[in-house]
Amino acid sequence: MALTDLRIRQAKAGEKPYRLADGGGMFLEVRPNGAKFFRYAYRIDKKPNLYAIGGYPEKTLLQAREEHVRARAHVKAGRHPAHERARERREVIQLNKETFKATAEEWFKSKRTIPAEGPNKGQRGWSASHEDRTRRYLDKDIYPKLDNMALRSIKTVDVAGIVKAMEKRGAPVAALIARQIVSQVFVYAISDGRADFDPAYIIRRTAKRRGTKVVHKTPLRPSEIRVLSDRLSAFKKKRVRVIAILLLLHTFIRGKELRTTPWAEVLPALDSSLWVIPGERMKMGRTHLVPLSPQVVELLKELHALTGDGEYLFPHSRKAGLPMGYDGVNYVLRELGYPRRSLTGHAFRATASTLLNEMDFRLEHVDMQLAHASGDAYNHARYLRERTKMMKVWSNFIDKIARGEDVEGQLANEGFIASLVN
Repeated sequence: MALTDLRIRQAKAGEKPYRLADGGGMFLEVRPNGAKFFRYAYRIDKKPNLYAIGGYPEKTLLQAREEHVRARAHVKAGRHPAHERARERREVIQLNKETFKATAEEWFKSKRTIPAEGPNKGQRGWSASHEDRTRRYLDKDIYPKLDNMALRSIKTVDVAGIVKAMEKRGAPVAALIARQIVSQVFVYAISDGRADFDPAYIIRRTAKRRGTKVVHKTPLRPSEIRVLSDRLSAFKKKRVRVIAILLLLHTFIRGKELRTTPWAEVLPALDSSLWVIPGERMKMGRTHLVPLSPQVVELLKELHALTGDGEYLFPHSRKAGLPMGYDGVNYVLRELGYPRRSLTGHAFRATASTLLNEMDFRLEHVDMQLAHASGDAYNHARYLRERTKMMKVWSNFIDKIARGEDVEGQLANEGFIASLVN
């Protein structure tokens, strides 16, 4: 006869332990001291085994039957239920250890500045200022919300709460940076299986739209690119730095990644039309591929004739053996008549992102060429054929603008885009 709650409650202790069957190998064991336990008797390889489901009333009859069903499934598959329960408990314990803070601290340690002396001398890390800023965001804004949460339990809404709180106190730009930090921690965790996805990635666009406009990142419209082209054509000095501006406009890589480029890295690209930037020079720490349009190849050949006898594409004007300084491009832009911060080298990334999206290029193709984080962060060759076409279209588009052609109303015109492919 199957067990019932009433039958269990009324079961009295005897001089010896006895069993009340429920069916399928499950039974209630009643001990002389009155303690009651649910058990499951089963066989694997014809050998008898006993599985302790749990004590009554801590575990109800319904809960015991549910556990019995799971245990029978394990036995049917040839697994001992006790072994599976122990494994699940170990997994839970491990997950509890894999908190956001523990992982973030590990990530932070891997990125922080490496001392000039010691076994790791010569390896690159964050600058001291970047390290300090990251630490402040973690301690002040991120840890109070995520701290000891298990990585796999963190949802997009949790990250959005951090962003909203920072925006509410009037720090929208800081909110973007905090979101990026959370995203980088998750990318780090995904790389070794501690997390399956990045909950911060999905709100990257939403957070940017909420933020206030940053003047030096304002994208240029085609008419403004025309003005810049005219000014560059009329500027008859500092040709090396003019080429730097043109390369930023055509390739929209980050300024630091361009100005610190050695010739040894770029020379193979003059033949292959594919520039491979190693991960150690990239902000996101992964290899980046830049398909080179014919216009970019010609600019690089011209530049090689000017600086090819040195180590870097853009050598420092006063310090031998060093690349061009941080403000080298921006200084020329000021000479061209642009007030400080009204236009900087970084604005060309926003320009390309905005106009290519208006031209209906797929967002993931544009993001990949911008070397932004993505769900496929480690496949640097992804969409290479589409990106190669896009970069050719982009350079031809810039040339049309420089020639004075009106393109403003044609950005979404399929025929216009097709004319730019060749």
